[in-house]
Amino acid sequence: MLWLILFLAASCRQEPSPGPTKTLVPTLALTAAIPPATLTAIATPTPTASATPTPTNTPTPTPTPIPPVYLSIEFPKPVTALKPVPIRVLVEEPPGINAHLRLDARVIDAQDQLYASFFMEPEGQGDWWVANGELQLPLEPEPYPGVWHLIIDAQASLPVKGYQDRVFTPQRVPYHVLTGTLPAGVKLHVPQAFAEHAAQGDPYAGLRAWRYGDCEVTLAWTPGPTERLLYDNALVVAEAIHDSGYEISIEASEETTWREEWTAFLFHELWRSSGQVTPSETLVVQGPGYWLYALRIRAQSEDKIHSLCRDVRATWGFRE
Repeated sequence: MLWLILFLAASCRQEPSPGPTKTLVPTLALTAAIPPATLTAIATPTPTASATPTPTNTPTPTPTPIPPVYLSIEFPKPVTALKPVPIRVLVEEPPGINAHLRLDARVIDAQDQLYASFFMEPEGQGDWWVANGELQLPLEPEPYPGVWHLIIDAQASLPVKGYQDRVFTPQRVPYHVLTGTLPAGVKLHVPQAFAEHAAQGDPYAGLRAWRYGDCEVTLAWTPGPTERLLYDNALVVAEAIHDSGYEISIEASEETTWREEWTAFLFHELWRSSGQVTPSETLVVQGPGYWLYALRIRAQSEDKIHSLCRDVRATWGFRE
């Protein structure tokens, strides 16, 4: 600092001058005394670009799967002409949902032909649906061999799942061997399931009867007059095989040509016993050699003759 003081003192010394006196103002050399201020540049922050947010995909709601209706066919096996088969379907609908269901059933034979059709309806308040009838196969012609189909046609407001096609092969029906029992040249196919109920006479004149379930089949034969069959003669033959334990009335009769060749009379009867009434049909035919035959089919307890009885009657005939 000494140099600064000396410098100031020299600057203030007065020099004589001829003119008026001037007031000397000391001049400070501040330049040397005060160091220059250093300016520090403040960096202006570069604006940071805002990050563009990545769009988030809105999750697509997963649709609730539509619950289906499940079907299951109950179909007993084996299937034969001896026993009608009920058609039942178990239906499982989603809880609380009405599927507006409609079911029908079809039976297709081994030749891919429609054999029978049924409509179905709910059984009571449960989940079972039943057909309006039972499947009864014919005794003859035998529908074998081959695969048959039971098809359930379903219409609903919901998808339908489950097996709707059941395949089955009907079993053959074995018959009694009646050779030597019936007159020569007469054929009748009686299933072995039919138990023999009555046996009288011999192949010249006689009677045989068989029973199965509600069905009774009776065949009687005898030599007849050598003239055309008349109503009175036919009536005598029909009444000859009546059962004395019943009150029997003939409700109607008709003359016909059996097998397009043989004169015949068909009698429609009612059998009464202990307040029970059952139907019967007796067919009296004049066959080869003027032999007279009476073939009767009868229901034992029901009010309708079973189709199996009619099928057995349809197998009756004369061999050439």
